Amino acid sequence: MTATPVGDTTSSLGDRVAGLMPGLIEELATLVAVPSVAFPGFPAEPVHRMSEAVVALLRRSGAENARLLDIPGGYPAVWAEIPAPAGAPTVLLYAHYDVQPAPPEQGWDTEPFTATTKPDGRIYGRGAADDKSGLIIHAGVLQALGDDIPVGIKILIEGEEETISHLEDFVDANPEMFDCDAFVIADMGNQAVGRPALTTALRGEVSCTVRVRTLAFPVHSGVFGGAATASAIRGYYNCPSCTILVHRMPLRRDREAVIDHRQSPELGSDSARAGGGIGTAVHACTRRDPHAQPLPNLRGLAGRPRSQLGFPGKMAAGLFRLHALRRPLPDGPHCAGQRA
Repeated sequence: MTATPVGDTTSSLGDRVAGLMPGLIEELATLVAVPSVAFPGFPAEPVHRMSEAVVALLRRSGAENARLLDIPGGYPAVWAEIPAPAGAPTVLLYAHYDVQPAPPEQGWDTEPFTATTKPDGRIYGRGAADDKSGLIIHAGVLQALGDDIPVGIKILIEGEEETISHLEDFVDANPEMFDCDAFVIADMGNQAVGRPALTTALRGEVSCTVRVRTLAFPVHSGVFGGAATASAIRGYYNCPSCTILVHRMPLRRDREAVIDHRQSPELGSDSARAGGGIGTAVHACTRRDPHAQPLPNLRGLAGRPRSQLGFPGKMAAGLFRLHALRRPLPDGPHCAGQRA
């Protein structure tokens, strides 16, 4: 590769990057065209083809020793090293070459494996951002700096970031290989075209199953709805990321409601015990009876499988019921038992 002239200014480096951009965008379009979905059940050939393409890209960019790493149980990673000058630190550059599936129901209005530039200036296609652009960033850095890279470079390109990764065990077995002074993870995006972004911290992820119990046993929704809270509504009302699902509905939490927590003999001891899980009475006389208020009842949910890590744009309710009177009762004290 051609060395960057000694004494080159930041401005001239910027000019060099600008000159490289058309070729880098062409490289990105070539990578986007490979449907490298590493999920179980998808063809393996495009994933292996993509790994070879990454090796070739890095070699063309100056990392002449780029090669495949055999990752036991999974798809290969790509590895390259450029030794550090004397006394200089070493930086490990990370990205991944696998992508999420691109089913039509996700709402694609262009071919997902064809890089398409839209009027907003962005390039659309599966992997155009996450994360084949990360590969192009690292390759572009090597091309822009040429032979004058001031630090040591290690490059790790994973092949299973979007699905069940097998890389962790390999790293644990070879810690010295990944020893470095800093990591640069090219797997984020910018907020606007032409505005670079530097992310300094990311949240991790924990997958868990949450069970919500509000009653000792099921009760009749027509009699107890409003006074006793359905577990699904309680769980999603208290989930900060899900509150929009129910906040816009007229829930039982009326500002005038005052529930009598004493046991009501008209309903019997079994019914009173049903509310024992949360200490809520199941029969109440109120200034605005909760039994008379509209009651949304969420009975089931369907979402994306756990193996897909993205935040779902929509969630389907398997069964949603709304209990409501045809016309509201007049204001004033009244009890559920007084209504016909």
